[in-house]
Amino acid sequence: MATTRTITGSAYWASYLINGDSSGMTDAEIALCDAWEARELEEGETIVSCDDEARFTWSYDLHTGADYKGGDVLDYTVLKI
Repeated sequence: MATTRTITGSAYWASYLINGDSSGMTDAEIALCDAWEARELEEGETIVSCDDEARFTWSYDLHTGADYKGGDVLDYTVLKI
């Protein structure tokens, strides 16, 4: 049975996480996103969608692992089969 859960990450990563499109991202941004994904996803999980609207947070570093505090985040839907 498939299950879903929600995780929060950078809004900037949406195209990369959902579509695999890293255009416009630097190597450092891709590495940060990949490290976040490795930490957040369990075996057999994949990100399938995200919220339509981003929200600003001063806790950006807690949601992404970035070395700065403020930024836009989205809630991502994770599917586990």
